[in-house]
Order: sequence, then C-alpha cells, then structure tokens
Amino acid sequence: MANTNTGGARQRAPAGQGQGQGQGQGQGQGQGEYTSTLQKLSKLDAFPKVRDADFYSRTVFGGLVTIASVVVMAVLFISEVRNFLSNETAHELFVDTSRYERMTINFDIVFPRLACSLVHIDAMDVGGEQQVDVTHSVFKKRLDMSGEPVVQPGEGANVHKAEHLGPPKLANDDKSNATEYCGSCYGAESSPGECCNTCEQVKEAYRKRGWQFTGAENMEQCGREKMVRTIAKQDGEGCNVYGKLHVNKVAGNFHVAPGKAAAFGNIPLALSEWLGLTKPREFDLSHRINHLSFGKYFPGQKNPLDGVMRGDVQTTGTQVSSGTHQYFIKVVPTVYEPIGYRNGTGSVPAIHSNQYSVTENYHHVDVSTNQVAGVFFFYDLSPIKVRFTERRKCTMLEFITSCFAIIGGVFTVTGLLDSFVYHGHQAVKKKLELGKLS
Repeated sequence: MANTNTGGARQRAPAGQGQGQGQGQGQGQGQGEYTSTLQKLSKLDAFPKVRDADFYSRTVFGGLVTIASVVVMAVLFISEVRNFLSNETAHELFVDTSRYERMTINFDIVFPRLACSLVHIDAMDVGGEQQVDVTHSVFKKRLDMSGEPVVQPGEGANVHKAEHLGPPKLANDDKSNATEYCGSCYGAESSPGECCNTCEQVKEAYRKRGWQFTGAENMEQCGREKMVRTIAKQDGEGCNVYGKLHVNKVAGNFHVAPGKAAAFGNIPLALSEWLGLTKPREFDLSHRINHLSFGKYFPGQKNPLDGVMRGDVQTTGTQVSSGTHQYFIKVVPTVYEPIGYRNGTGSVPAIHSNQYSVTENYHHVDVSTNQVAGVFFFYDLSPIKVRFTERRKCTMLEFITSCFAIIGGVFTVTGLLDSFVYHGHQAVKKKLELGKLS
C-alpha cells in the first residue's frame, strides 16, 4: 500500500509540474513580445542618451556658447512678442457710392495782423448751397501785437475766452456808394426828404418826435458806426479763428476774408468822409494754419496744411500787402476699421473720415480795383474711397510656431558651432601630442 501511494504520488507530480511550466512559458512569451515592441520603438528614438556620465565633456567655450544662445533666444522671443502684440494696417481702394452725405471741415487759423472784427467766413458748393458770414460753430479769439490773447476788462485770468464769430448785422448792406447819400430817419423825419446820415441824427429825429429810441442794431447808420468803432478799437490786433463748418459732400470752397463793408468800401461816401475812411485800405492776410482737416481724426491721419505759414507771420515783422491765398485741395473719402470692428459685428465702430492733398497759389490784389483779398480753400471730392483695415501682424498659431522655431534654430546653430570648435581643438591637440605640428 505504501508503495502504491508512493507510486501514486510520483505519478501525480508530473501533472502539477506540467501545469506550472505551461503558465511560465505563456507569461514568458507575452513578456518577450512586449520587450520586442519596446526595442523596436527605441530604435526610432531621435534623441540617443549617454548613460555613463564619464562620457560627457564640458568646456568653457561650451558654457559661453550656451549663455550666448540663451541671450539670443530671449531677444528674439521679446521681438516676437512685440510683433504679436502690434498691429498692421492694410488698405484697399474702391469706388465711393455714398450719396447725400454731409462733411465736417475743422479749421484753426491765426491772422497776426487782421482784427477779429474784420474776419468773415463764407462757404458755398457746386450744388448751390451758400453759407454767408458763418457764425454757428465758429469762434474767434482776439490777439495782441505779441500774439497773446487779449484780456478784456473784468475777465481776470480768463484770457482764452472766445466769442462767436458774428459782426454787427447791417441793414441795406449792399447800398450803393452814391455821392448824394441820404440816410433814412425810419419814419421820424419832420419834413419830407429829410436825411439822417448818422446814428446821432436818427436819435435827434426820434427825440423831436417824442419816440423812444430802440432797435439801433437794425439801423444802418448805427450799425455801420458801431462796426467802424469796433474796427478802430481793434486796430493792430490779430485774430485766431477756429471751429467747424458742416457742408455737403460735394465740391465747393470756403474762405476767410475781411468783411464786405470794410473790404469793398460799401460804406456810403458821406458816412465814409464823416468817419475818415475815404481811402481804400489794404489788409495783411499773413496767416498760420494750425489745423485743417475734413472729418474725424483716425490713427495715422496726416494733414498737409497743419503748421503751414504764409506771409510774414512774425508779430514784429513788416506789413504784407493785400493778396489772395488760394489752396486747391483734393479730398479722398476714407474709412478706418479698427481691430475690433470685425466687419460691423464687433464692439468698435468704423471711422468715416477723409484725407487730402493740396496745391496752392498766391497773387497780389490791387485794392483800388475792388478785387477780393482773402484766404480761399477750394476743395473737390475724389470718386475713389480708401479703406484702412487694422489687423494683427500674426495669429496665435504663428506666434507659437515662431517661438519653437527660435528655440530649435538657435540650439541647432550654437550646437554646430560648439561641435566645430570642440572637434577642431581636439584634432589640433592630438597632432601636437604626436609631434606632427611644430
């Protein structure tokens, strides 16, 4: 029995041993396949490693090259960041199809020897619209002989006070200069044909009638005398005229010139003699254009007439004879689309404005022939419109690509330089050791 059991035990042992060997062979085969796969992947490694630190050789030149490469990469990276954060402007031309639009003309002009009481602004266009003696949105500032703002009594430190540009409104401003001038007494004459040639005579006629003297600003004689007194008071002063004009977006002109009554002698002869203004007067229209633009400001806008000076603009210089300054301006409609515009769907609106180019001409005026002296601006509209579109110089993807290119390029170039110097040095060192180089 014992032998049988022993034999049985001997018979069962090979069965258990076979099962263990089968499992071990299966595990070993799977692990072998996994290792083989990793070995195949390792053969694709483009970055082989050196396990033993003794194989590394660090040099002083290599350290200098590394520092230089880091500095170069930092500089290039900062430059790339600035380029990514900056914008560029693209432009295109197309036909302007807009109609029935208005345009704003902004101006700031200084006349060092023309009193504000003489300054008048008129505007007209080819469509027939005329704006005579414009006063709305136009201001004037009196200047003394040194070019400083005139301080009015009681104004104190408020020397920059500006007034609306508007001369006294005169009745019958186009009355002829007949020698036999007979001014109206406005119904107060005591006998038919009685004349009131001065404001004082009108007052006297009203007093004789027992009427209250009112409405002097609408009486020709009082208005003219007030204007002449104002001119005499401001004689020798200059004027800073500034503001804006709203005109049709068509060809036209506007001009700054002495008032018609003063420039053309439209004061009746009898009144002129009484006021001592019988001789024609020349006006010095020397001027400085501080600013002239058409429409709103947009980034990069250039106005060719800004800062232009003509005549003798020095306040202490000699007077320049009367003349006509003509500026011929070509206005180019322009639309500027900021980076946040996004074809009208963004939060930033487009800026509709204008650019312009200019040529000019000047000729002397003989005041005895009643020729017009002034500063004239003739403008015409171009049929071509310019669109400026602001955009980023590069996208985020382009920025990231450039950064990787900088890192890789600098490391590659500096690595080649270091390798060339190192191996060259080693070759020379070996030849010296072998005595091949003396």
